[in-house]
Amino acid sequence: MRKLYLYILFLTCSITLSAQTFLFPSSGYLEIETDNGVLFDDGGENNNYSDTINALVYIKAASNNKSLCLKGILDLEDEAFSSLEIYKGDTSSKELFGIYSDHDTISLQSEEGFTLRFITNTSSPKSGFKLDINAISPFPKNVNAIINYDNNSIEVSWEGETSSYWIVEQYNKNLPTFHYTTTENNIVLDSIPTIDCDFSIEYSIFSKEDSLNSSCLKTYFKFSKDTLVINADICDKSSYTDNGFNEDSSGVYFQNLTSAIGCDSTLMLILNVHLPYTSDTILDTICQGDIYQEHGLEEDSAGVYISNLQSIYGCDSTLIVKLWVNPSYYDTIKADIYKGNTYNEHGFNESVTGIYTQDNKTIHGCDSILVLDLQVDNVMFPNVITPNADGINDVFEIHNLIEQEVFYESELRIYSQNGKLIYSVNNIKKREDLWDPQKTKSPDGTYFYIFKGKRKDKTLKYNGAVEVLR
Repeated sequence: MRKLYLYILFLTCSITLSAQTFLFPSSGYLEIETDNGVLFDDGGENNNYSDTINALVYIKAASNNKSLCLKGILDLEDEAFSSLEIYKGDTSSKELFGIYSDHDTISLQSEEGFTLRFITNTSSPKSGFKLDINAISPFPKNVNAIINYDNNSIEVSWEGETSSYWIVEQYNKNLPTFHYTTTENNIVLDSIPTIDCDFSIEYSIFSKEDSLNSSCLKTYFKFSKDTLVINADICDKSSYTDNGFNEDSSGVYFQNLTSAIGCDSTLMLILNVHLPYTSDTILDTICQGDIYQEHGLEEDSAGVYISNLQSIYGCDSTLIVKLWVNPSYYDTIKADIYKGNTYNEHGFNESVTGIYTQDNKTIHGCDSILVLDLQVDNVMFPNVITPNADGINDVFEIHNLIEQEVFYESELRIYSQNGKLIYSVNNIKKREDLWDPQKTKSPDGTYFYIFKGKRKDKTLKYNGAVEVLR
């Protein structure tokens, strides 16, 4: 068994069904959903041409699982001012079929539909166009043909819908008629003619439904004994130099060779040149302390960064990333309360000395951490003083008063048993401010004290008795 190769071409024919009519808008956006229609600029219908047109039209098939065919010839007499841009897919598409001008013929097929931008900028335009729209079954993909010398037949297979939806039609009527049988995505053509170096057969393959509806596009393939098709993709400003070619533009190129068995053979190159994607710009954000690790970048600071990537075809793709760093917050609150109170500000509800944390998020999703350093104050008064100069319990020491700085205002009064004021001090800040019976020459016995203290959350007053023993 020897393999045969094929190449795909496109044919056009007229539409016979009644069609919906659509007028290209003078501005804005129009979405068309149809299986059979006509789109025209005013000039294409009644010579009432539009001027200063800059609008978008998106065309898609009304039926599911259908491709769209778009065909027509542009009549742009003011070609210096008018052009028609056609993209594959919806308005977000960047895949450009082409920019068409005066007398250009349009014959395109797309499963994703078309987006058209017609631009006219002249005070007296004489341009117009009329494009036919027709829905067809998607073309089969990966068509493959094999010639079998053993049973004198050709087998055709493809990826696509079930074979019952497809027929094979002879294109060159001067060639012998073939009979065929079908299986799933497969057709066998038998009774082939004698195969020699001049063997060449052309056939169409398309949907039965499209045949009845007079499809605007048919695809046909050509069998020949030694025809090889090369599909290649290159980037702009580069050249395809394999297999004896040296080409740098999209197109179909041929080389005539001699096969191993002495027959003329054809090498066909279908070359697609892909433009680079340049200067695409995206805006993105990270939180302070994070690292941006997208699109090949690794950045932690705000700025404008350029990432040099490659498309699926290996072509340069330049991406500009404008990065903004949203702040994260870490704040600490130092607070003190008196024993018995509760700190209930900023979402806290604490009454015990300690460190407390709240993990929050900003509106940008970044960390906002608030730490509470809480001190719970509690003063204690002695009931015995032993002023014997041993450094232990020699003075009227109010525990935690000085260390915790409990009160920003305070006063202490010491009285004898008969009510005589023995000692008085305001705003105790150091140990020397406390009452020392030795300094006041106070004898052993019972004394009475009154203490007042002011703080933000409370004003306290204590009174009690203390015994002086030596």
